Amino acid sequence: MSLVIRQYQDLSAPHLFYFPDGEVASLRFSPSKWQWLRETPLGLAHVDGVTTVLKGVDGSALTPLINWSLRQGFEKFRALMLKRHLGPNLALELWVDELDTLITEGKAAARERLEDAGMCGSMAHAHLEKIAKATLTDDQKKLQELVALLPPDPRAESCVIAGILFCVAHDIEWLHSEVPLYSRMYNVCGTIDNVAWASSCQNPLCCPSPFVRRRVQIDYKSSNGLRGWSYSCQTGCYSQLWFELHPTEPIEDRFILMLDKESASFTSYHLEGPELQEQDFNGYLDALKCYRSHKVIQARMDVMEDALHDAERAVVKAEKEAARRVKCYKADRYQGARLTKCFEDGSQCTVCRQIYLDRHPAV
Repeated sequence: MSLVIRQYQDLSAPHLFYFPDGEVASLRFSPSKWQWLRETPLGLAHVDGVTTVLKGVDGSALTPLINWSLRQGFEKFRALMLKRHLGPNLALELWVDELDTLITEGKAAARERLEDAGMCGSMAHAHLEKIAKATLTDDQKKLQELVALLPPDPRAESCVIAGILFCVAHDIEWLHSEVPLYSRMYNVCGTIDNVAWASSCQNPLCCPSPFVRRRVQIDYKSSNGLRGWSYSCQTGCYSQLWFELHPTEPIEDRFILMLDKESASFTSYHLEGPELQEQDFNGYLDALKCYRSHKVIQARMDVMEDALHDAERAVVKAEKEAARRVKCYKADRYQGARLTKCFEDGSQCTVCRQIYLDRHPAV
C-alpha cells in the first residue's frame, strides 16, 4: 500500500472523466480530507479543489490574526473581571474556575455556529439535489414526497422553499445535478450544483434582458452574506471545467442563488453571457496562480524553518550532553562505593568520577 493510500484510507472508487479527444482521467476522492487525487503511472497525485483554492486565497491569511485577536480579547476580559470585581472570597458573580469555563466555551462559539450553519446548508442542499434528480428521472412519487416532506430544520426548510420558488420563477428544466468536474488543463476538480434550461423571470433586477431556454448553471448558497468575488470565480471555473468536458453544450449564464434561512425567499445574482464568464474565470486563474505560488514558497520556508529548529535543538541537546558529562542526574545520590556507568559507553561523568577517586584514592 502506498504512502498516499495510507494517508487517505477512505478513498472512493475511481471516478472517470471522459474528454472529447478520447482521453480518460481517473480520479478518486477522500471525503474526510476533502481531497481529489488523480491516478497516474507514478501513483496518486493531488488535484486542487475549486473551492479549496478560493478559500486559501480569500481571507485565509486573516484567520491567525482573527484567532489572536479573539484570544487577546478574552484574556483582557478575564483580567478586567478579576481586577475590578474580584471579592475577598475570590468570587465574582461566579467562581473563577467557572469564569474560565465560560471563556473556553465562548472561544468555541464561532466554530460551533459555523458548523451548525454548515449542517443546515448541507441539509437544504441535499434536499434540493434530491428534488432535481427525482425530476430528471421523472419519479413523480418521489418528487411529491420531497415536496410534501421538507427538511425538519426550519432554516433548511426555508432554503428549500426559496429554491423551489426560484425554479418556478425561471421555468427551470433540469439537465444535470451534482456533477463532478475535472480540468486536465489546469488540474483542478470540483462539483457543479446544477445545469438546467432556464427562462427569464419577471424581475428586471435579476433578468434585465428577456430570454427563453438558456443553458445555465445554478449554484446554491445558504450563507448570510454574499462573497461576490469568491462566488463569481467559483461559478466561472465550474462553467469552464464543464466546457472542457462538454464543448458542444456550453453554459450561457450563471445564477448565484442566495437562499434565505428565515423568510424562505431568494436573491439571485444573474451572471449573464461570455464576457462575465471570461472575467470570472480569469479571476479564478489569478487565484490559482497565487494559491500554488503560496504553497511552493510556504513549503520552502517550512523546510528552512525546520532546519533552523533542528539546528537549535541540536545545540540544546549538545549543551545538555556536555552538562551531563560534567554532572549526570545520578551524581547527587552517588556514594562512590563502586564504579558505576553514567553513560552507555561505560564512562562516568566528571563529578561521579571525582567522588569515586576520592573514595578510592589508590585507583
